[in-house]
Amino acid sequence: MQELIKSIKNLENSKEFKEYKKKNKNSYLTSAFLMTDIENWQIDYYNPATRKLTSFLSLLFCFLVKEKPSR
Repeated sequence: MQELIKSIKNLENSKEFKEYKKKNKNSYLTSAFLMTDIENWQIDYYNPATRKLTSFLSLLFCFLVKEKPSR
């Protein structure tokens, strides 16, 4: 659990997340899961205004961002 909290804090302090939050002020944390094969967290945020889910994947010192519309 401590690793998840640390990953969320690292994400929320990242440049990528700060840019995302400027454009998606209403978004909120919806899920997180550990990808055991690469030992990294995927952290998902949902924006009800746009109905899009955005996934952040922690990769060493940066975050990969993937946005997908909800159905």
